[in-house]
Amino acid sequence: MLGDAYIKKKSSNGNAMIQFNQGFVHLPYVLFIIQNLVPLCTHYPLLMQARDGSFSLHLYTRCLLSLNPIFNLFIVNRKKIISANIIDWLSPRSLAFWSMDDGSLSESGFYFNTLSYSFEEHIILQRVLNLKFNLETNIHKHGDKFKLYIKAKSMPIFRFIVLPYFIFIFLL
Repeated sequence: MLGDAYIKKKSSNGNAMIQFNQGFVHLPYVLFIIQNLVPLCTHYPLLMQARDGSFSLHLYTRCLLSLNPIFNLFIVNRKKIISANIIDWLSPRSLAFWSMDDGSLSESGFYFNTLSYSFEEHIILQRVLNLKFNLETNIHKHGDKFKLYIKAKSMPIFRFIVLPYFIFIFLL
């Protein structure tokens, strides 16, 4: 949920579902996601064409009661937020998926493309990554938004945590 996935409810008293969209270029990653979520999914990804001619894949889970706690953690007034409770949900595996979903290597460190989060939410994520995984991070300003950056000296720890969960294409 920290990356490109979005959780929503079709009605206020209904159960939550996850929507996951990725560019077609990321097909191996989408197939990897499906392998992990197949019991939750309604069907294989839908291939969608944008006005500019590009293609993307859209994947949806079923509406499930078991997803409601995640919805309640991440959604307030129809907006995705980061709360301090994220520390209870972030695991090595979820950190790896977040990295594959919304991260990028830099020359010496690693960026999480967290441009949609507020500065305060970046502070929460920074603290959680430090407390839970002993990762040192910086918050870098990009225009009027922010990105979370894992410092070079934390990269060995970061790799040790996430690499067991990465798919082959991300290891190249």
